[in-house]
Amino acid sequence: MKKKIIIFILLVSVIILTCHILDPNLNFYSGKYTCQNSTNQTLVLKSNNLFVLHTTLGKTENSITGKYTISNNHINLLFNDKNLSAMAFNLSSGQVYGSVIIFSNPNNSSYIKFKKS
Repeated sequence: MKKKIIIFILLVSVIILTCHILDPNLNFYSGKYTCQNSTNQTLVLKSNNLFVLHTTLGKTENSITGKYTISNNHINLLFNDKNLSAMAFNLSSGQVYGSVIIFSNPNNSSYIKFKKS
């Protein structure tokens, strides 16, 4: 029984190591996040630390791009367009909880919640 457990652990270790060697820049946070507060916002985090925020209003879709950093489960968004003061203030920093990102506004205690889809 011990032999099977050791073989299983070694096999899993080899698989994880192989995945890391094949893609050393693997980013577990990258992916598409859908807004839970409204259905018209989608946040796409790319593996090269760039993001795209899609906002749909009626038939119009706006895309906002920028860079993001994640450290100690804290995310910071740096927008490319500086004219987005209201949105940039609300979405500039937040917390990562597994597959959920929550951006909160400390002034009025509101929050925007994105879930990985």
